Amino acid sequence: MKKFATLTVCLAITILSISAFAATGNAGPDTSTFRAPDVSKEAPLSLTATVIKKTYITSGAPFLAVPAATFTTLDPGGTVTCAGASNCTLVVDAWATSGGNAAGGDRALCTIVDGSIVGFCAYLGNDLTTGEFSAFSSNDANIVIGPGNHSVSIQVFSNGGTTVAFYSTRYRVYKP
Repeated sequence: MKKFATLTVCLAITILSISAFAATGNAGPDTSTFRAPDVSKEAPLSLTATVIKKTYITSGAPFLAVPAATFTTLDPGGTVTCAGASNCTLVVDAWATSGGNAAGGDRALCTIVDGSIVGFCAYLGNDLTTGEFSAFSSNDANIVIGPGNHSVSIQVFSNGGTTVAFYSTRYRVYKP
């Protein structure tokens, strides 16, 4: 019976809160004048069909200490192959958890192809200042690679230093 009474009180508070919010006129933005864009005047979108040729998946739990302001290899990756005589598209999805640094600090996952950073290598949010671990991920830009073999890996960067507990990476090679 005590649970029922608690549930009833919570429901009453919720209903009163919603009623009070609606009465103040804060029901959201005015959409009465919204007009969809005229897409008939825009240039047609050109899509190129591609076929996935190979997927390479790596993961680990290195509990890797990353010094502040240092690019550190997280996923040693390996070799991806672009078969044939024409270019391929490499798509990289990387995910990791980091933390243990009460100072926080922004972090990034960077794709390395043939020894050079490619793609975005953008900051992906700060570590929690509580020292707890949190996830961050990167879906990198489509990277054009030439025919043949290419070394790929992921480096992690943190401007405040961090520890990476787990990671998972998918390297996918597409061909038109």
